Amino acid sequence: MFSVARITELLKTYEESHAVEDYIAAGWRVWPYVRTQLAYRLRSLERGGVEAPQRKRRLAFLGNHGQFLRRALSGLLSARNRRRAVRRALRVDPRRNVSADGAEADVVVMVPSNRRVRGGGRLYNVFADPLVSVMDGLGMRSVTWEWGPERGPRWAPSAFISARLEHESVRDAGIASQQRPSWWAEISGWFASVSGSRVEWEDLEPGLGRIGRASVILERWLRRTRAKALIVCCWYSQLSMAATLAARRVGASSCDVQHGIQGVTHFGYGGWLRSPAGGYEVVPDVFWTWGPHYAESIAAGNPAFVSSSRATVGGNLWMNTWRQGNFPGQSAAGELASGICRKAARSILVTLQSDGVIPEVLTRAIGASPPGWLWLLRYHPGTEPHVAEYMKGRIAALDASRVETSAASRLPLYALLSCADVHVTRSSTCAIEALAFGVPTVLVERPAGGDLGDLVERGTMLHASDPQELLACLTRADALTPEKCRSASGRYLASGGREALILRGLTGGSGEQS
Repeated sequence: MFSVARITELLKTYEESHAVEDYIAAGWRVWPYVRTQLAYRLRSLERGGVEAPQRKRRLAFLGNHGQFLRRALSGLLSARNRRRAVRRALRVDPRRNVSADGAEADVVVMVPSNRRVRGGGRLYNVFADPLVSVMDGLGMRSVTWEWGPERGPRWAPSAFISARLEHESVRDAGIASQQRPSWWAEISGWFASVSGSRVEWEDLEPGLGRIGRASVILERWLRRTRAKALIVCCWYSQLSMAATLAARRVGASSCDVQHGIQGVTHFGYGGWLRSPAGGYEVVPDVFWTWGPHYAESIAAGNPAFVSSSRATVGGNLWMNTWRQGNFPGQSAAGELASGICRKAARSILVTLQSDGVIPEVLTRAIGASPPGWLWLLRYHPGTEPHVAEYMKGRIAALDASRVETSAASRLPLYALLSCADVHVTRSSTCAIEALAFGVPTVLVERPAGGDLGDLVERGTMLHASDPQELLACLTRADALTPEKCRSASGRYLASGGREALILRGLTGGSGEQS
């Protein structure tokens, strides 16, 4: 009922008849935040996923009216732990630690730490490190801010910011809560009519507080670095919105680097119809896309972005680094992956997703597959620990001789795509990336339009709805030759070459101008 495509269409319809550009709270136009939260709530009604462990919900009994008590308890009881976390973060891989705001930089790159893959004995951030390499070649100064768990050893220096953000947020805990605005009645009534459930302002208001507090801190850091540009990954996350809001205040340009499937059916990149003069404060100035298809879809499907933002083709920098043979430890990773695949009569790479859902069509097909077939089950890098534990329990019930998860989740994705015979997923971006490696994809979830739906319609990808059909598709996929797959990938994955122009434009140099 509430696929991503359906949610995007519902939000688009709402925008057609409501002045969302005038929705103001906390001093800025909050429709991008509200829209995203509504999308997530509708999505949760479609698929429950795996419930968080009880320990994460100990204060739930306080309800929304207990937000001030929770904030006070957080400040009083956690300040010492936060200071300890800051010190712990500085001990992780100390030779690669930098200060978030200790030196001037032309560009700040803010990315999640969970997108690091092992290469050459160290961890390589697939979003930040290729960018840093390009900027180093251009003589640009940069600093990488990583949020999430501290992980090392790192390939390039970075600043782990989560613990410090939490520590400094204690000082800014006094930011006033936002009273329910008059326009909220429009949203709550609409949400109830389309979903049959309720959403309250008090459900969303704490997120506004988090964005506000983080933006104040990030603004201080940006001013100290004197950065001319900010690059984020996943612009519609709360922390990215806070950083973009901070960049707007200091006069720095902002850019969102593509991290997955985009297009008119995704609520973050499609169906934006209304915009205030000058644009929304948290929408980036530039969308860095992987290929012309994505740039064109953003421009065509979002009238609200046209006046204040632009989409440009910069390519998938990690993939292009791999294509050029410049990924650290690429040869060794490729040999390990090839060694695993060579032992199998047929190697099937399965990219799982972070919500913990493992479709029955997949598990039953694994059990019924011919001897010698090897299923490489790869966890999504953003999978929460409690979700991963649940998934491991499901996978443990399968025939261990038919599945492999450890190396499949540890090796770089592109090492696996370089040797796998076929790829299976529900709706992962890896389906697009597989095309560039000449690997066909079988989808086990019916795509509701969008890029994957178009590719199924054109016969470039296959779809299976039951176990026997999946096994048949895995054999029939041989007809989707490597040449056909690679030919289809060109519109989605550009080979690069325009990175310098984009980066110079972002920093006010001779290049594409924001």
